[in-house]
Amino acid sequence: MKLSRLLPFFLLVFNCFIAFGQYDVAPGYYLFPIRPGEINYLSGNMGELRGTHFHGGIDIKTSGVTGLKVHASADGYVSRVKVTLGGYGNAVYIQHPNGTTTVYAHLKEFSDPIHRYVLKHQYEKKSFTVDLYPGKNEFKVKKGDVIALSGNSGSSRGPHLHYEIRDKNHLVMDPLKFGFPELKDNVAPIISKIAFISKSPTAKINGKVGRYEFDVKNISGNFILDDAVHLSGKIGIEVYAYDKMNGTRNTYGIPDVDLKINGETIFQQEIRKIPYGKMRDIMVHTNYKVRARGGKRFNKLYVDDGNSLPFYSSQNNGYFDFQDTLKYIVSIELTDPCGNATWFKTFVNSKQSKPFKKHKNDWIINENMMAVSVQDTSRTLDFYANNLRYSLNPTYIAGGKATFLWDLRNGLIDSVDMCDYTAIPNFVQAIYPNQETSFYNHTANLLFPKTSLFDTLYLRYDYSYDSSSNQEIFEFQNREDAIRRFVSVTLKPSNEYNKVYDRVYAVGRKGLNYIGGEWNNDDEITFRTRDFVKYTIASDTVPPKIKISKISRDQIRVKITDDQSGVKSYRAELNGKWIMLRLDAKYGNLSLDPFDPNIPLQGEFILEVEDNTGNLKYFQTKIE
Repeated sequence: MKLSRLLPFFLLVFNCFIAFGQYDVAPGYYLFPIRPGEINYLSGNMGELRGTHFHGGIDIKTSGVTGLKVHASADGYVSRVKVTLGGYGNAVYIQHPNGTTTVYAHLKEFSDPIHRYVLKHQYEKKSFTVDLYPGKNEFKVKKGDVIALSGNSGSSRGPHLHYEIRDKNHLVMDPLKFGFPELKDNVAPIISKIAFISKSPTAKINGKVGRYEFDVKNISGNFILDDAVHLSGKIGIEVYAYDKMNGTRNTYGIPDVDLKINGETIFQQEIRKIPYGKMRDIMVHTNYKVRARGGKRFNKLYVDDGNSLPFYSSQNNGYFDFQDTLKYIVSIELTDPCGNATWFKTFVNSKQSKPFKKHKNDWIINENMMAVSVQDTSRTLDFYANNLRYSLNPTYIAGGKATFLWDLRNGLIDSVDMCDYTAIPNFVQAIYPNQETSFYNHTANLLFPKTSLFDTLYLRYDYSYDSSSNQEIFEFQNREDAIRRFVSVTLKPSNEYNKVYDRVYAVGRKGLNYIGGEWNNDDEITFRTRDFVKYTIASDTVPPKIKISKISRDQIRVKITDDQSGVKSYRAELNGKWIMLRLDAKYGNLSLDPFDPNIPLQGEFILEVEDNTGNLKYFQTKIE
């Protein structure tokens, strides 16, 4: 066979080996943990953009089944074993001589020596959940040893193995950079949308202030913008893009992004390691507001306020000041972990711009600006703030609508006279980052720790009473604002409540979601949150449910559920002694894991289940 015909094959097999040298580890040091030597596929990669965090490793597919052998990637010892109901579920951590640690999560079960070790501690602690740190000499492993079977435990949404490689400081590294030949990738990233956003009151996109998205077309492998774009002033650029790999329909994150304007690099992103303490900073790495509204997860190509992630380099934080009369070339290069790259290019200010569609709302908040738009282009609008009335002329007219801009740093708007109605945005206080701040109201108090915010929060809040359901509604209207650390919220209701059974619930589209809270002597209830949504106080007086699947001398299988506040805890005994029932939290299934499987089950069996408001359910039977 000619070399020219073999070249594509060699590129496919070896293209992920180009990344060596970025980490100080020799090629081949790590063994692929699932079906080593065979072709494997991923359902997620490291740094992939998730809802409120970066994905910290790779998710290896297991063909939709559990029970595949999980191999130790290198020599070392088991340094940690953890069992939790959520999160990683059953997880093993292996420390290696080079200082790195590999993590294997969502496991079905551990190898027999590790299982016996874990079970011993579970019975000693009388707890299903444990976090254990064996000594260096307790569980030594060799490269390739089977340490567990793959599973679906914890917060997993389907069978797979979550796999991480961490450096000596426990920063998460990209496993794809270590060149596993089991993974094939010669597919370049795909760019789907571009967004431009005004970063100053005078900055405009096609003559309007705000944020606007444009579709990107793929024509014969060339990614172009079909619409004309005219930019002026300080602008930020965002991109919605994703990566693909051979043999799977899944989409993945893109670690490397390079933004150039007229050939000069304005912004670079290179994700090599992610500090665990900054996983939630994804909420400023991406446009969280857009995603919270149901839009796409856009990657910001600028470093926004509150973003302290370590993998950017930029000029002016990635913002660019476009001159109204000059033409520009905006180009973006996206590169996946295996070196496959995609280029996008568009010309700015070179064609006549097209008018935008009308905003769905008459007013929006963009950065520190409140923009109000009306159909009547000949009138002024009255803004009420600082106990004064401000009659404003339009800031600009475009698309048959007049737009008025108000800088919220000059005062929070109480109302705007929209002619046919009065707009009330419910601003109550500006909360600034990097300082401890409190908000006090006759129906709610909030305490913001110093590190709770990424950027200034213009808090919007309203209290109402629903007479049909006899529910008090405490509505925080900042669902689209990203919150870094938990905020303490105290609700001060007017109704009388039962402090035993009544708790705080979030009001969602599908009903009430249990939050919790603690009552004080002043009939106030306090809880912690990172979601500024609508809350109410509701009662749960119904105990959990217990459904018996099988109880015999060799097995116990039970299902436990609770319809409102959720199951808090359970406890099982046989003849007065604690026994370990393994819980699959996703389905509420309990199954016995006996300390000695050779001893048949016999005697008095008792199961007690408690929900989050203290309702108890008992089941008792005699096993003959």
